[in-house]
Amino acid sequence: EVAEKMMPSLPKAGQLAQGAQYAIQPVSIGVGDYLFLALLFAALHLNAMNWRGARNLAIPFIFVILMFVAFTGLHMPGLLPIGLAVALPNWRYFQFSREEKFALLWAGLLVVILSAVAYVAVQRALPEKEKKAPSPNLPPKGHPQSEGNSPPLRGRPGGG
Repeated sequence: EVAEKMMPSLPKAGQLAQGAQYAIQPVSIGVGDYLFLALLFAALHLNAMNWRGARNLAIPFIFVILMFVAFTGLHMPGLLPIGLAVALPNWRYFQFSREEKFALLWAGLLVVILSAVAYVAVQRALPEKEKKAPSPNLPPKGHPQSEGNSPPLRGRPGGG
């Protein structure tokens, strides 16, 4: 009771940052990314692949993508950097037959085509943004020329 009266109350966590104009909002990794990481590292460990090299690449890749999100405000999925961090140190384990390589090529092309079609379909389904009419080049309110108080020009333009 005495300690409560003697000590000032502290602000709640994040309360100061909410009012700050330039506060960097905390970024986080989604639950799906943690699940994806766990599944990939379990598969690497069970198949006796290079999970330590993948871990050593995943940490800086995730750090870079989180810094990119923090400073640009753009949201990025963690799947790409995590997938690259796992695939690069284990590239030697990916040995495919000729038929498998062609199957991967066709599957990749199908993914690219379907992604492009889905993007176009979503863009067409979204409502169009209203276009604003161009505003005339008027000086801002409070400016001397906006109220007709501009000084008369004498002589040549440029004050002579």
